[in-house]
Amino acid sequence: QIFHSPVDGVACRNDGLVVVCFSNVFGNSWDGGFAVVDPGNFGKSHEFQRVQTPSGCVDIALFGPDHAAFAVACDDGNVAIYNINGIAMDETPSKLLVDHENAVLAISASSANTGHILSGSMDHSVIHYNVNDSSSVLVHEYKGHHSAVWDVEYCSASPSSFASAGQDGTVKVWDQRDKKCATTIQRASPSFCLAWTDPSSATTLAVGGEDGEIALYD
Repeated sequence: QIFHSPVDGVACRNDGLVVVCFSNVFGNSWDGGFAVVDPGNFGKSHEFQRVQTPSGCVDIALFGPDHAAFAVACDDGNVAIYNINGIAMDETPSKLLVDHENAVLAISASSANTGHILSGSMDHSVIHYNVNDSSSVLVHEYKGHHSAVWDVEYCSASPSSFASAGQDGTVKVWDQRDKKCATTIQRASPSFCLAWTDPSSATTLAVGGEDGEIALYD
């Protein structure tokens, strides 16, 4: 499927639908958008709904029963929540979270606690939101990185834990129960992405960064 814009994030629902977010960085245009695509219609440009947004969309996370909602990390500093009805999407966000002071670079949704999401930003922070209520709640803002937070990831094996990767070269593992950093790994170069290697275990992280290497940490 061709979108004619850089694709920054992809998420797959259990029913097979693919949700894609993208940014337009050509010329003087800095907008973006997202789309829901049925894999059976790949290559048929008229067979999906595409929603344009005023800023680039750089990451996406599905959540809720049947993955009927998703959170989008936006480069205008907002986190936008959208709903999916079948293969149709609302064209305006149901919630707009505006607490970050710079571009949001990463988003993660808890698989254990529906409606709880994390957002990492260029403002050096990670914010934990509960978007279950109509008002949405900023649960806590985690500060500890000294530069942009490039990635953030909930640990499915330990719902109170998550990890973050930063431009400052650190990888941090946080404990939401006491709202502080439990472990810091200092790397020699910026850390861009991470993943828990075993969904049933909270012991090993895979981390990639500017040095071109993938490292495993226990």
